[in-house]
Amino acid sequence: MGQTMQLHPHGDAPIYEALVTLANKGYVLDRQGNFGNILTGDPSAASRYIETRLSPLAKEALFYPISQSRFPPMTGEVQNRSHSLPKSLSC
Repeated sequence: MGQTMQLHPHGDAPIYEALVTLANKGYVLDRQGNFGNILTGDPSAASRYIETRLSPLAKEALFYPISQSRFPPMTGEVQNRSHSLPKSLSC
């Protein structure tokens, strides 16, 4: 959260709430700690008691190069179009 604070001038509370919400979705972040329960309404623990990291799905989507197999050839067209819009970040 410390690196995000440099980019967000409104304090750590909104960053923490967004992190908890995103972690409770279960796809993008692997989590450790008490993130609360959205079914019972239990609150999450303080930010110093939770940890997250990118899930394998998020790592593959963000950091691995885009393979050519994601672009199937379209009949009668010169260029290939993808069925989805993949994102890749270079580190």
